[in-house]
Amino acid sequence: MLTYLPTDSTYGHEIAAWKVEFTQDVQDYTRQSYRHHLWDFEEVAEENGWARIGVVMDNLSPAESSTDQRYYGYNTARWAQGASNAEAIEEALNEAADGDGWAYGPGDTYVFDAGNPVIAAVVESLEGALSSYGYLNEERASELEDGENHPDDYTCHAGPDCGCYVQTHDHAEIFADAVDSGEIEADADEWHCLYCQEDRKITAADRKVMARIFARKWHEEIQAAGQMTVFMFVSE
Repeated sequence: MLTYLPTDSTYGHEIAAWKVEFTQDVQDYTRQSYRHHLWDFEEVAEENGWARIGVVMDNLSPAESSTDQRYYGYNTARWAQGASNAEAIEEALNEAADGDGWAYGPGDTYVFDAGNPVIAAVVESLEGALSSYGYLNEERASELEDGENHPDDYTCHAGPDCGCYVQTHDHAEIFADAVDSGEIEADADEWHCLYCQEDRKITAADRKVMARIFARKWHEEIQAAGQMTVFMFVSE
């Protein structure tokens, strides 16, 4: 990781009794990330007592994409990738320095004590994994994406190719279960599919299904009543 010792006329200025040294990543970030170029790296370094400060991004995207272009709100997969990477980065940084030696940076970044060799080595390892693959924990990213796309049992934001039950549910099966459970009564003209979030007309074919289910339930009730009568007779 390259380093740069700033002067008053370039990237840094003297704070208190020392100068803050920026890593090359910080220099690149402050040059290219226009939204956050005034974020005070020096102040954070001073507050934490760091003589050298570095920055790491959760996706290692080009710095300019860490501003206006880097908004995950309408891209669940990108959001899940960034969120899972962020979790892994925080966990790694906490383990490296017992929760010390790092802080939240501007945008989607973390700043850290680049003068700490243990933390610097951890960050270098993280950056290597991110640059080669983009994911620090792909399983966690998939889990986050799935949870975001399926906030409840009846909603899918992933689209028709998802393969989840919301997208592949069988109306005949759901209808029969609803009739069997009593949710749909014999005189009903329509029923509501929670997965489609729409009302569906009860067809002639549905009526035949209903007739079979009601006949079976009636037969079961008659059998149960007969068994109860025999039991009461024997008990007496």
